[in-house]
Amino acid sequence: MSNDLYKNVNQDEGIDNISVTDYLSKFREKLAKKFSILNSEIIITEEDLKVIDQLLEAFKRGYFAQILELNENKHQVLSRIFNSEPILAKLLKQKFIKASEDCKIISRNYPALIQQVAQQEKIEIDKTSAHPKYTFCKGFIMLEIDDREFKARAYTREGNLFIKPFDIQLVVSTIKQEINRIFGRPFNSNQFAKMLYQNYSIIIKKEKKKIGEPIPIRKITTRLGKNKKNFRTDEFIVDFSRLIESETPLIYKIDLDNTKDDRSGILLYQMEAHGYIGFIRMRKEEAKL
Repeated sequence: MSNDLYKNVNQDEGIDNISVTDYLSKFREKLAKKFSILNSEIIITEEDLKVIDQLLEAFKRGYFAQILELNENKHQVLSRIFNSEPILAKLLKQKFIKASEDCKIISRNYPALIQQVAQQEKIEIDKTSAHPKYTFCKGFIMLEIDDREFKARAYTREGNLFIKPFDIQLVVSTIKQEINRIFGRPFNSNQFAKMLYQNYSIIIKKEKKKIGEPIPIRKITTRLGKNKKNFRTDEFIVDFSRLIESETPLIYKIDLDNTKDDRSGILLYQMEAHGYIGFIRMRKEEAKL
């Protein structure tokens, strides 16, 4: 029976003249083209889904400035969605107008509203704050509100923490996260001093200096930024300030020198009156009893 089947296959006209590799190659091109089309559709659908999810979350939370930001930044995606969903387009366009009006109301009442939400979140706004500038943690964290663009920018002296829509609950909750990140970490003065001395010693050796000679404090933060995972300079400054203020006996003697260059120096937290610290000198000494 197998011989009969083989004979029937060979009776198909021209099949012996077709190269199986050529046929497979052409079929593969057909599949690849189909896959490319489907993949493009998947990518577009994922973009649409992400924007819709973001809008849905913003509407649920009442983040009117975020709604406006999505309308501005995702205009191309929304235009594509509007072309296929005219009813949704009409609804959203009305809501975008309403969101703009709501943002103007929020802007006029921002000082009272942010105080209210901050109290609910149990974080304190510095008493010296005045709209549109607010500070937290005795001036360490600063917040600026742009009433025209409905934006909020939070920063420290080391740079921006975030730039977001100025929706109050969003801003205050993110400020709270930053406060917890910077100030809520466990601290061990001896471990921090040991880490500081290790990095100081490496830099001293590399520069062929002697222990006890000064080096720029920024050289230590630069080295930590390259070698320590998730290193943040604002956290370093707070911990360094804790170390300087600590009364815990250390085996390291630390001396600090000032600089007039605010770019190369750092201001210690709650010791800003002492000026910018530019240089550090360290050496080991007998443990204090």
